[in-house]
Amino acid sequence: MREGIGKERLRPSGYGQALAGLVLGLCCAATYAQDIPRTPEGRPDLQGIWKAEEQAIASLQTQPASGNIQAALSVVSGGAIPYKEGAVAQRDANFANRLDADPLNKCYLPGMPRIMSLDYPYQIFQNENHVAMTFQWT
Repeated sequence: MREGIGKERLRPSGYGQALAGLVLGLCCAATYAQDIPRTPEGRPDLQGIWKAEEQAIASLQTQPASGNIQAALSVVSGGAIPYKEGAVAQRDANFANRLDADPLNKCYLPGMPRIMSLDYPYQIFQNENHVAMTFQWT
């Protein structure tokens, strides 16, 4: 037997490491997934009355209270959004013009997904083939 052949077999390859990570991830995901309620078909049970607890209406980042907007903590992991060039200026312009540009101030319905972040409850109904959401405004 030549020297070094056995050592190479014990060294993990990139595929072996990826496979080990995948198996570990699936085991952890399966353990976590068992903690959530399930339908008889095994899907997550989303039924019930829900309400947003985070106030990320003005910004997804930490925001102080101002005008009709409540203070809120960031809902972004790490607290910062990696904006593209020019996006921060557009975000700030949208915020400055919110009273004139916001469809809610013109009595339009908020639409999805914004209606889910407002301070109103909504209800989810579910069967084996469909999921339906009803909102106070609909």
